[in-house]
Amino acid sequence: DDAFQHLRVKANHYILTTTFHSPYYKDWVFPAGMLREPRAAKHEASMVVVTKCPQNLKEFEAQKIKDRLKFSGSVFFTTIHYGSYLEPVFVGATIALEKMAGYKLVLITGIAQPKPFVNFMSEKSEILKHFAFVDHYHFKEKDLRRIADFCSNNKNKNVLVVTTQKDAVRLTTHSQKQLIENLPIYYSPIELQFLFNQEIAFQKLIKQYAKPD
Repeated sequence: DDAFQHLRVKANHYILTTTFHSPYYKDWVFPAGMLREPRAAKHEASMVVVTKCPQNLKEFEAQKIKDRLKFSGSVFFTTIHYGSYLEPVFVGATIALEKMAGYKLVLITGIAQPKPFVNFMSEKSEILKHFAFVDHYHFKEKDLRRIADFCSNNKNKNVLVVTTQKDAVRLTTHSQKQLIENLPIYYSPIELQFLFNQEIAFQKLIKQYAKPD
């Protein structure tokens, strides 16, 4: 919906994404909901990608969602796949997920739906603390101090701070990053995976869209 609002710029094709847990047919235009365009604007898109689906989503469940989307074009379903290691935000070496069991985890999230991330990390090790912020949150100096103080007070527990790839960018560009850059902060790399072997069909459409008229 951000792209739809650029009325002076008209793209040849739009890819509309909607999340599995909050599809647009369950939402309303702001301020009643989170949509910035009415649902009818979906017809501006060339395709719809349903993101953050469970990895074990069944095809009949996907078909029910597709029916409720009421979209005449192509609909794809994707899930988040976490990498097998953690990357340092500031300093340090990568850490393999299988070696996380010896740490107590401190999580930092500022995304709309942190539950999949939290659930994934809870399977790897015990979560000591979760600093949860709203989506698009801009970390304040006091937030970084809280995180630093908590880690300092629990340094004897072999703490590992883990955040999302999206939040890692905000932390590294923060004007007061020196408050936390000595902490063992890592992020979990993610990638998008298509369900139901849809990746080839998606790539075919993208190549078709990319051809000059």
